[in-house]
Amino acid sequence: MSLKEAIRAMQTEQSINTMLCKVISVDGLLCDCEPINGDADILEVRLNASGLNGFVITPKINSLVMVTKFERFEAFISSFSDVESIEFNGGENDGLVLVNELVDKLNALENKVNSIINTFNTHVHTGVTTGGGSSAVTPTLVTGTLTPTQKSDIENPNITQ
Repeated sequence: MSLKEAIRAMQTEQSINTMLCKVISVDGLLCDCEPINGDADILEVRLNASGLNGFVITPKINSLVMVTKFERFEAFISSFSDVESIEFNGGENDGLVLVNELVDKLNALENKVNSIINTFNTHVHTGVTTGGGSSAVTPTLVTGTLTPTQKSDIENPNITQ
């Protein structure tokens, strides 16, 4: 074997190969994929580079993905066409906030509290004539109001959904 042939053989053994595939099943942190070029199925493809919890993107069944082989029988998904779910660090903190819906709910609460404060501060008990009562506005007013929440107050624009 010539030097040129030996170098070419070493490159083939160590090359990284990426191919377009269809996802045929997903199980935990692995999936099985069918190359669209008709090659044999690629089994137990990692959903992330490490094969461990951390940043895990789960593709939808029948979606297209790019599968990158980095050893003869080791591969991971390097690109996704359609995603079922995304999980950060085990998913222990539940789902991401829907910012617009949260702002609407917070604003409704803030408006209601402001309305209650206004009602309390302007309420008068009429017709009080005996005892220590008063027909005037309460002497101990609630001061301040809630400022409506703005989307920019709670949004991290670096992560979108």
